[in-house]
Amino acid sequence: MDKKIKYYLDRGMDYDMAKYFATGERTIIEVIPNDDYTLTLRFDNGEIRKYDCNHLIEKGTVFEFLSDYNNFKRVYLDESNTVSWDKDPNIDSNLNWSNKVDLSSDTLYVKSIPQDLGINEIIDYLIRKRQDEGLTQQDLSNKTGLTQSVIARFETKKVIPRMDTILKIANALNCKLKIVDNK
Repeated sequence: MDKKIKYYLDRGMDYDMAKYFATGERTIIEVIPNDDYTLTLRFDNGEIRKYDCNHLIEKGTVFEFLSDYNNFKRVYLDESNTVSWDKDPNIDSNLNWSNKVDLSSDTLYVKSIPQDLGINEIIDYLIRKRQDEGLTQQDLSNKTGLTQSVIARFETKKVIPRMDTILKIANALNCKLKIVDNK
C-alpha cells in the first residue's frame, strides 16, 4: 500500500478519502446546476465530474429549501471555491454566516462521478464558455477564422462537427481537449 494513503488511513479516513488527499486536493473552478438536481463540477486539474444532490434535499434538513429549483440553480462558488447557496439571496452571507449552506470540495470530488463527455456535452460546454466570455458568434467567428454560419450550425447541433472545427473553437476559447487512458 502507498505510504501516503496509509498515512491518511491511520488518521481515520476511509480509503477513497485517503487516496484523494494522498494524491493532492483539488479546487472547483466551475459549478453548473442541472435540471435533475445534480451539479456539474469542473476542477483545476481539468476533470469534469457530476454530483447528485437529491439525497441531500430532504424535509427537515438544512438543504430543504433547495427542493425549489429556483433556489437550487442559485448555486455559486464562494471566495474559497466552495460550492454554496444563500438561503435568502437578499442577505449577505459574509455578514450573516447562517444564511449560507455549502458542500465540502473534498467530499464533492470523492463522492462525484467522472463524466465522459459526448459531443453534445462538449458543444454545450463551449457555448457556455463563449457566453461567459461575452463573445457573440461573430466574435468567435473572427477569432477562429470560421464563418458565423459555421459557428451557428455548430451551436444548434444541426451537423456533427469535424474535429478540426471543434479544436479551432476550443482553442479560441482557451480550452483544450484531452484524451486520457481508461486505466
